[in-house]
Order: sequence, then C-alpha cells, then structure tokens
Amino acid sequence: MDTRDVEDAFFRYEGDFPELSERALSESPSARIHILRAAAARVFGLALDPLTELATARKLPCDPGDESLACALEVFITQGPHKSVDRFYEHSRAFPDDLFGAYFRFSSLVVSGVPGNRERGMALVESDAHRLSGDWRYDSMLAMVREEQRRYDEARALANRVLAEQPECAPSAHVITHVNYETGEHEAGIAWLDEWSRDRDFLFYRTHFPWHNALHALALGDIEAALARFDDQIGPAAVIDAGSLLWRCRLASVEVHETGAAAAAAPAPVLESMPTAFAVFNACLALAAAGDGDALVSVAERLEADSRPAFADLIAPIARGLLAMVEGRTNDAVASIQPLLVDLPRLGGSEAQREVVEDTLLRALVAAGRAEEAVPLLRARLERRPHALDCQLLAIAGAV
Repeated sequence: MDTRDVEDAFFRYEGDFPELSERALSESPSARIHILRAAAARVFGLALDPLTELATARKLPCDPGDESLACALEVFITQGPHKSVDRFYEHSRAFPDDLFGAYFRFSSLVVSGVPGNRERGMALVESDAHRLSGDWRYDSMLAMVREEQRRYDEARALANRVLAEQPECAPSAHVITHVNYETGEHEAGIAWLDEWSRDRDFLFYRTHFPWHNALHALALGDIEAALARFDDQIGPAAVIDAGSLLWRCRLASVEVHETGAAAAAAPAPVLESMPTAFAVFNACLALAAAGDGDALVSVAERLEADSRPAFADLIAPIARGLLAMVEGRTNDAVASIQPLLVDLPRLGGSEAQREVVEDTLLRALVAAGRAEEAVPLLRARLERRPHALDCQLLAIAGAV
C-alpha cells in the first residue's frame, strides 16, 4: 500500500481510513501519511492528536510540498480557518497539482466566515478545471460547488461520473443526496440513499446521511419517520446533525424537549472551544431544541465578545433569535434573524443546512401575525421544490 492509496481513501471518506493509514505506516513511514492523519483527525473527528501527527511528519523526510502543507494545516488546526486561508492559497499556487491542498484551500475559505471568501473559494475551484477536470477527486469537489450554485443537472452528472469510477466515494453520493433534496425528489431520494449506504462504511456521513433522509421525511410531512431516523441512526451526540433536525421538528410544533436536552448536552466541548462558526451555530440549534434559554443567553454573550469573523455579527444574532423563539417573543425573533438572510452563506455548510434559519424566520413571522411577509418566501421555496411543511405553513398563513 502506498501514500496515494491512503490519500484516495481520505477523498472517499472511507471508514477504514485509520486502519489503512496505520498499515501503510507500518510498511513504510511517510510524512505525507501523518499529514493526512492530522487532517482526518480535524475533518472527521478521529481519535488522533493532529498536532502529534504533524510533529511526527516533520521528523521524517519531508519534501517542500508536504512541509508547506503541514504548515498551513497547523494554522488551520491551531488558529482557525480564517487564519489559514492565505497559507493554503499560497500552498496551492506553489503546488498546483496537490489536490489535497486544494481541498483544504476550499474548505478554509468556505468556513472562514469572512465576507466574500465563499465566493472566492468556489471561483478557485472553477479556475482549476482546465488542469484537473477528469480527476475524480477534483470532480467530486466541483460537483458540490455546482450543487451550491443550483446547477443541479451538472452537479448530478459530475457526481454520477465519479461514482461510476469510484463507487465508494461518499462525497459524490452526498452531492446526489443534496440534488435530490433541492429538486424535490424526496421519496426517490430516500430510496436511493438507503440503497447506496447499505453495507458501506464511511467517515463523517454515518449520521449525516440519515439526517438527509430525515429531511426528506420532513419534506413529505412524515415527522414521525424523521424522528425515527434520529432515534435509530443519528442520536444526540451528532453535533452537526442532531440539534438541526430536532429544532426543525420543534418548529413544526412537535414535542422534542426531552430528546433535545440530551442533544444539548453533547455540544458542550464545542461550546467550550468554539472552533468554527458553523459548529457553534449547530450547537445553538441543539440548545434551542432543548428550550435551554439560559444556555443560549450565555452563548450569545460570548459570541458578541468574539472578534472572529461571523461570530459576533452573524451567529450571535441567530442565537438571540433562537432565544426569542424559545421564549415566545416572535417579533424579536424576526428582528434578529430577518436582516441576516442574505449573509447566511458565511456560516459555512450547505444550503440545506442553512435553510433552518429561514425555517425559523417563517415560523416567527406567521406566529407574530405577519403572514403577508412570510407568503412570498414560502411560495418561492415551493417553486423550487415541494415540501409538505411549507405547504402546511402556507395554509396556516391563509394563502391557499
């Protein structure tokens, strides 16, 4: 097994990546593999110390490209994505064929919280097409860009092309899952993802794919099925997925307080360290699902004092808006959330993940007796894809 095999396993998000990398190191110690393991610890939450992996890498023969990558990754890990953006950009300029560096250049830009960086990251992926198009690792990344641009047919075609070559590529399956949701293929989307996932093991998506199928269930109006996915396949420890799903259910007037309390306890390390805006955003959703107003006040105060991009100016008012919803102050919730809609992409994540903020605003508007403001947005969403809960809210608003 060589370094490229391990790197490809990373790009496929293979569940046995830790074992593969251990085996490769036992056969031939490699700085590059330790760098890959450091990245995997950060991206996938593996039980590895990323800084120890980087230190071990530097004790081995390390070519200039890997040394540059290790330096950029160390900044990403220790100082956050907004600080590592320039390092990864310079790395990719110096080593343009390093797709692993390009992956982190894109990731650091889209989760940095800096205005314009998401668009910059997508443009840089586009600019690589003349050199890298046809490489399945690049095509999978471009497919996600296309999906976020709402170029759904192109995204699906790219992802299918990757899966034809690399059937185990979870990121490409993820793209198809997003396309199915955004185009309203809810029943077919559930069937496709359940079939693709069966008997496969992958990193990161173990709870996230069931979360996607729970979103499909909500779109079909089957909240019971969505919560069954939560109980059976997601669970309260899934910080990025649990609170988001439970808050959607609570917005639909389903009692989730007890389950939400368990999900609210899980993000404690995230709320202590506040590593990225997106992680804290999802932790706040878990607190809202639990109805924990005191914790939301505490988090909001800390966010308001945080100078990092998107913390004080974006996540803090979202936390305040969630608090207002929990306390029944729907006009205050609207005042906190409504001005943020155009800026939501700075949160990071996908459109499907950020949609919950819009969901919150719509429920607040209707509950505040301001249905006339909610109706145009609801209709625009329904023109893009069918959604039973949006139809129900439109009916409550008296627009049908």
